Amino acid sequence: MARFLYAQRPSKHIQRRMVIDTCRKLRVFAPLPEYQYVGFGAYEFVDFELCRRELGIVSMHSIELNSHQQDRYSFNRPFSDIKIHFDRASNVLPDLLEDPLLRIVWLDYTSGIDQEVLQDLGTCIRKLIPGSVVVITVSARPATPANERRAALVRAVGVERVDPDITDQSLAHGLPTAQAGIFATEVAAQLSRRSDGSAFEQLFNIRYRDDQPMHTWGGVVVSPAARSAFEAAHFEELAQVSRDGALVTATVEPLTTREVLHLNQQLPVAEGIPLSGQGIPDNALTAYERLYRWYPSVPAAM
Repeated sequence: MARFLYAQRPSKHIQRRMVIDTCRKLRVFAPLPEYQYVGFGAYEFVDFELCRRELGIVSMHSIELNSHQQDRYSFNRPFSDIKIHFDRASNVLPDLLEDPLLRIVWLDYTSGIDQEVLQDLGTCIRKLIPGSVVVITVSARPATPANERRAALVRAVGVERVDPDITDQSLAHGLPTAQAGIFATEVAAQLSRRSDGSAFEQLFNIRYRDDQPMHTWGGVVVSPAARSAFEAAHFEELAQVSRDGALVTATVEPLTTREVLHLNQQLPVAEGIPLSGQGIPDNALTAYERLYRWYPSVPAAM
């Protein structure tokens, strides 16, 4: 379950908006209200709010591991028709995904990659119908001590899933790349069990950091019959989409309302003219210029 005060986590906000904006293009497969959303709502249900208001999705299911405060989860639902399942995702997904519905499934873990995460991903790949999306978010914090990084990854996912070229040193800054490779391999293995010839097209490979480094990876299931619709959507035109596996960075420094309003007044900047903000580090200015369209909204200046 995510921590409270989502509004104080601008990088997480940007990551959420990137995914939701990308999902608008799913209309090439069907009207967005025909989709069902499956996620981990936690107490704030922020992604559910976005999917309902931004995409028009009505059918929603939240999977919650914490079964000790069921009344609190029910109270915090932004919409009373959200169905909550109190159990592990690995126990809920096989039955929940049985009906052939278009879905956006976002498994937003706070923990790292492990066998259960891959099991949940595999269930999605086997069961989701073409046009559906699966997104996985996991921690990207390298294990400690430094000389145990590779060993920790092997313990988490199994030695057969860890490429021999992955080392303790490469995992210092390359854990998202290693995780993306493991996800892709799992997807390929599960696709081979389908009988409809569907492929998986990667859309997301986002790293971000608020209180800890996180990694979001995922894409869409595409059948041969839907191939032309997928190509017509031109997902690659979106700056937040990674079709080639490149990492998209969504980390930005928290800014005060006054700072945001000051920077917004300078946008869009002319080529060669950087943003300026008193006391704001240059790297934070550069990140804001690149990511401001997804930054949390602030009150307009009076």
